[in-house]
Amino acid sequence: MAEEEEEEIMAEDVPPSGLAFSGIISTVVTTVESYGWFILFGIIVASILWKKLVGPMLAARRKEQSLAASKKNDTMERQQAVEAARMRLHEKYTEDAMRAQERAEEKRREEVQSQAEEWERHTLGYHSKQHFEAGKPIASAAPTPVRRAGGTKGPQANIPKDYRAFVEELVKSRPVMVFSKTWCPFCTKAKQALSCYRLTPEVFEVMELDERPNNDGDAIQDVLNEMTGRRSVPRVFIGGRCIGGGDETNAAHRNGQLEQMLKDCGVL
Repeated sequence: MAEEEEEEIMAEDVPPSGLAFSGIISTVVTTVESYGWFILFGIIVASILWKKLVGPMLAARRKEQSLAASKKNDTMERQQAVEAARMRLHEKYTEDAMRAQERAEEKRREEVQSQAEEWERHTLGYHSKQHFEAGKPIASAAPTPVRRAGGTKGPQANIPKDYRAFVEELVKSRPVMVFSKTWCPFCTKAKQALSCYRLTPEVFEVMELDERPNNDGDAIQDVLNEMTGRRSVPRVFIGGRCIGGGDETNAAHRNGQLEQMLKDCGVL
């Protein structure tokens, strides 16, 4: 009996769900009646703070992020534009250098042709007179170039003195002088390395030995062999000194020595 009475008492203490909800509503209404003005004032203050402080701060932050992203995009676009302009300028300089080199080579070929013709006239006239006085045939008077595919093995006296003086004068006449052949890839590499410095025809000359009007390229290579110890082309002279061939020129270009040598001889 005691247990049944206790269960009845506990059941009476537990309010039904509808009564609990009514109690909550009653509490809220009482709170609003007691503190309604304070709650309303707090809501108004919070709205003002959000509108005057928090909202503008968030808007300013979003604007800063947008500006930073826009500035980053602008910077990348400017860098791309500068790089594109630099590449166009480099291509223009390269084209100008190639045109200048072609004009210089054309002028050089004309000068060499004129010098060769003058040399032949002078030499032939001199030897013709000597041979005529000596009673010898004139046909044997004109000297012929020394042509040996395997290099110079004989004494230096086998090289015509006129060719040696001709080569030495060429080396002295230009701060940068290159003896080359048009079909040689090593010559092309050396000329490309030198063209990066935009040298003018007044200081930079290339002699293509396979385009010599008198076919005396072999004789000139014999002289280069005597002067530098190597008969192969290219033979690159800077400031009157041979720095080597294509590999040496490109290596000096990569490590900065070529630029310094050009500065030392006053062409940069």
